Amino acid sequence: MFLLAKDTIKFSILVALSAIFVDASIAHGLLWENDPYWTYWITKTFLIPTVFLFGTAFLGIGIIPGLVLTAVHTLILEIYYQWLAPVGLPQEPEWLDFNHLWITGVPVHFLAILGGYLMALWLWRRNHVVAETERGETWRFVVYGLVTAVIIVAADGVLTQTVLLRDYPGITFFVQHLLISFVFVCVWTAYAGAGRLGWTIGALMLAFVWTTYSMYLGPRGLPLDQPHYSG
Repeated sequence: MFLLAKDTIKFSILVALSAIFVDASIAHGLLWENDPYWTYWITKTFLIPTVFLFGTAFLGIGIIPGLVLTAVHTLILEIYYQWLAPVGLPQEPEWLDFNHLWITGVPVHFLAILGGYLMALWLWRRNHVVAETERGETWRFVVYGLVTAVIIVAADGVLTQTVLLRDYPGITFFVQHLLISFVFVCVWTAYAGAGRLGWTIGALMLAFVWTTYSMYLGPRGLPLDQPHYSG
């Protein structure tokens, strides 16, 4: 399936956002437990749409084009960090070792980017299906997003923070999670719909969003205690 010029750009940006998110949350956050710092994220966020924008124009979208372009992107990424730039820029530059580049780096980066591509492909095709069947007044849509976000954050506060972790994370924690949840619910519902499958995958993705935010950006304890991050 081939796309028009504007749709090719939109799809490539969607792939970039999905893929960099999977890379940050699963590859670096849960597997390697490291942060390669800002230059890595910015460079890779532009590298992904560069490869997929150019490749999609010739190959179109689908499983096979996704596999091919993901392999090309992975090779370019590993070569870039082998010979052209260290991670940790701009503060703590460090050249990656052979293991992180070619032993674990190749399969992990390939699967992370492919996962992002498949997510983008699913959202793209699903959005075209539901776009004409799920329309409503805008105010009802945003009220739904806000109420849903409040319920989710409240459930997290009771079940996860109080019952499971037994640790009060602070007011700032709940404010941040409410902001993230409201925007996510609105965006996800607009693109993926509100059916059972959309809700199920959306819940999983929001869990990854919260986890990633907590690992890199979300301190606990504020404003009354000293900020600290989840282990």
